Amino acid sequence: MQSNSRRAQSSVEYSIIYSLGVVVTILAIVVLWQMEVFTPATPAKGNAGFSQFEIMDHTAYLNSSRLVLVVRNDANNDIKLTRVDANIEGIYCYNSSPLIMNPGMKIIADMKCSDLVDEYQKGSYYRANVTITYTNLETGNIHYSRGMVWGGVE
Repeated sequence: MQSNSRRAQSSVEYSIIYSLGVVVTILAIVVLWQMEVFTPATPAKGNAGFSQFEIMDHTAYLNSSRLVLVVRNDANNDIKLTRVDANIEGIYCYNSSPLIMNPGMKIIADMKCSDLVDEYQKGSYYRANVTITYTNLETGNIHYSRGMVWGGVE
């Protein structure tokens, strides 16, 4: 009979240890979740594809529904920036305030967007196709600089 009681005791001890392990694991997951360890980080900002301009910085603002670009004139002569347009997956953004830019000059293109609140949350990843329309003041020709910006909505 003693053999059966040892098996029963061993079975109970195994069950208790296994149950304690499950409880500790669940508690660890809850603590890590509360510390927001599982929340993804805001995506890194980036841009690509622009000619004659460098995008120094950019941000999409959720509450004011704006896309703001800091643009530097990398052309070797004066230009007239006539329009900046962006498309964030069907959300249209624009700024049509003409401005003369000397070589190396930086401006802030503050574009109003149709509505970011309906499609995005704070921290969401966005990618915008941007077109900068400008006139080369030396030649009088109209040009387009196209590229893309991406990052996390603020």
